[in-house]
Amino acid sequence: IIRIGHSDRYRHLHIVERGKIVFFRVQYETKIDDKWYPVVRYDTAHGFVHRDLMNIKGDIKIAM
Repeated sequence: IIRIGHSDRYRHLHIVERGKIVFFRVQYETKIDDKWYPVVRYDTAHGFVHRDLMNIKGDIKIAM
C-alpha cells in the first residue's frame, strides 16, 4: 500500500513468472470519514486487462 496523500492511497500486486507479468492488480482508494473506499481498479482477474469503477456503495462497473 502506497500513501499518496492524507486521504488517498493505492495498492498493487504483480505476479511474475519467467520474467513476465502473468497477473497484476492496481487499485486506487480514498478515505471518507475514516473509512477507505476503492475507487478504481485495473487488473487481469478475468483473463484480460480491464478497469473496474466502483461507487461508494461498492457497486462495480467493468470497463474494457
